[in-house]
Amino acid sequence: MIAAVDGTKAVVWHYPKTSIIGADSVTMDPAALGEMPVKASVVALNQSAPLGTVTPVFDLESGLRPAD
Repeated sequence: MIAAVDGTKAVVWHYPKTSIIGADSVTMDPAALGEMPVKASVVALNQSAPLGTVTPVFDLESGLRPAD
């Protein structure tokens, strides 16, 4: 799951099956301890299922209703 947040607006991508590895040249930045570069490949569950879902942009204060 990936969540992109800009102020109070957000969008979420969810892929039920992925292959995730650390990216090359990982460095530890004390100012950004919550960040770590990763590389992910989305893997199909089967040929007929969608790879994942993406929410509409929503307001974090209002919940999962679409934002204006």
